[in-house]
Amino acid sequence: MQIKLISENKLTEEQEEQVFTLPIAIGRDITQFPAVINGETVTPVVLLDSHKQISRFHAQITLENNQLYVEDKSANGTEVNGEKLLKQRRTLNSGDRLAIGNHTITVILIGLTQVSHQKSVVGCVRLHKSCK
Repeated sequence: MQIKLISENKLTEEQEEQVFTLPIAIGRDITQFPAVINGETVTPVVLLDSHKQISRFHAQITLENNQLYVEDKSANGTEVNGEKLLKQRRTLNSGDRLAIGNHTITVILIGLTQVSHQKSVVGCVRLHKSCK
């Protein structure tokens, strides 16, 4: 399953969107991400953060029993549609907005029929030097 993440940096007002294969690990240090979540290879999403508001491994997005989940793994929390999560997990729906540090990320679920002709993009939002 794939999702589209539309990321906007609140400081620079730059916007970027990419399609990712689940599960996804989000943070500022790719070396701190797990390689596997629930038996599936992780797709890394590295967010640049000069203010250290984003944890090295901040959050993960997974799909279980056809339900999308976000789980906060950070020190500062993750907001979902304005509600703060601290070390918690909750369901995600298409169109939900995550606030992580200075980034607002809109999550768009892509159905299997929509991705049959798309190649999975494994990469990073706001590319980090270690991501190519």
